Amino acid sequence: MRDPQLRNVRVYRYKCCHCRRTYRQYPQGVDRADQTLYMRQLAALCWSLGLSYRSIGLILGAFGISLNRMSA
Repeated sequence: MRDPQLRNVRVYRYKCCHCRRTYRQYPQGVDRADQTLYMRQLAALCWSLGLSYRSIGLILGAFGISLNRMSA
């Protein structure tokens, strides 16, 4: 999980009795991705302001957020 405010999140896993499939319940703003929804929106905002992917990684790195240019 890459987010400066969230270190750990609790994900619940459920199993259907009928079809035997498992389902996950994530907290709000968190899903299967490495970054939270907030981090993806922040990177998209920086990109829409005209910053390159490399500069997005450098700016977020200055704030302690490890996000490389390929993840942005």
